[in-house]
Amino acid sequence: MQPSAVSVPLKSTLSRETQSGGAVHPKQVWTVTKNAHNRFSTFIWCAGWTIPLILLTLAISVPFWRSVSSDIEQAIARQVDYEDALLCVHFGFIQSTDEHANCKAALLDLRRNHERLMAATSIP
Repeated sequence: MQPSAVSVPLKSTLSRETQSGGAVHPKQVWTVTKNAHNRFSTFIWCAGWTIPLILLTLAISVPFWRSVSSDIEQAIARQVDYEDALLCVHFGFIQSTDEHANCKAALLDLRRNHERLMAATSIP
């Protein structure tokens, strides 16, 4: 009876033979090199179509980001104006009067000063 052949991965066989001082067959080196080349080729092929696809997606979406950010800024400004008007009414200033407009201007100035203070004391 012949001994059964044991399947051993080529990479581990190659490293075992070089560590033990055994001879490395050119076919083993070729197979390991070919496998590495195949993996590298697959990576390059995948990157060849995914990277341009990602760049195209980003190029298309940038104008939408700008419009969304401007919409958000406008919504925040409207909300601040609404809150300032409510506070001035709460403090007893009647809408459409000079005192009400001065109150809203003072609250806006207070918010801007607060934002400057927060920006100056924040850790970058």
